[in-house]
Amino acid sequence: MNDGNRLVYNTPYDEPYKKDVLIAHYNFHNKLVKLYFRDRSDDLLVINISHPNAYLEMCKFIGVKPIRDSFPWENKTEDINIK
Repeated sequence: MNDGNRLVYNTPYDEPYKKDVLIAHYNFHNKLVKLYFRDRSDDLLVINISHPNAYLEMCKFIGVKPIRDSFPWENKTEDINIK
């Protein structure tokens, strides 16, 4: 996996998961996606899933009736029973 990660993201050999390089690649990818859809804003939904209305925005975008008020949140820290 390290070799693949280094090839795709051009990370250093001794640090294949170098945070600043991976974040830069992530931001560059997002910029390219937004650029690609710049003339087709109705074809791209950009949401922050932590916002209260994000689930409803997504349902409206894909044209389905919501079955809840927000995204389900599994494995919350408060749900973990540590004994």
